[in-house]
Amino acid sequence: ALWVVGVSAMSQGQLDRAIPVHEEILALRRGRGDERGAIQPLSALGQIALLQGDHEQARVLLDESLAILARYDDPWARAMGLTSLGHVELAAGDAKRAYARFAEATPIFQAIGNPLYVPWVLEGLAGVAAARDAWELTARLCGARDTLHASLGLGMPPVNPAAYTRTVSTCRGALSEDAFVVAHAAGGLVSPEQALAEVEALVSGVT
Repeated sequence: ALWVVGVSAMSQGQLDRAIPVHEEILALRRGRGDERGAIQPLSALGQIALLQGDHEQARVLLDESLAILARYDDPWARAMGLTSLGHVELAAGDAKRAYARFAEATPIFQAIGNPLYVPWVLEGLAGVAAARDAWELTARLCGARDTLHASLGLGMPPVNPAAYTRTVSTCRGALSEDAFVVAHAAGGLVSPEQALAEVEALVSGVT
């Protein structure tokens, strides 16, 4: 019941209300010795810290959840944790470390055949490209993200809405509107694997 309340508060942007709920869930699960059960509230609190701009706290919480996950066979939760941590690194200004997290998460999502959160990876990769001022690539990756998001039809918001809005806005400003539209449309044909390869080439080529 508490989990439903906490997730509902997060979805409505009521982060100050969500924090004590997830902290209570964490305390209850730790109190009964449920190590694996602590992963959910740790991840939720890490996501909240990211949205509040507390990157260090977000990193601590997500690192702890991933450390617990290393003792269990839960690839989906690991991919989610890596994706969230990638967005933390991106928000903190370390595009190369962010890419490494997204690169680790993507094949896990592909292996389990669950594309639900792959748009989060793609928007992260778009952020990495934007951090390198690779604007045409950024537009294509935004197009890849938006196309997959629309095809899923679930209305999942960006993992970091303000950051994604800023990425798109800055990209539109850096390119002509026509160039952005063309590149964005071309992104609809870009697979997650292709996106990773292009961003890897970009990141590895920067010293």
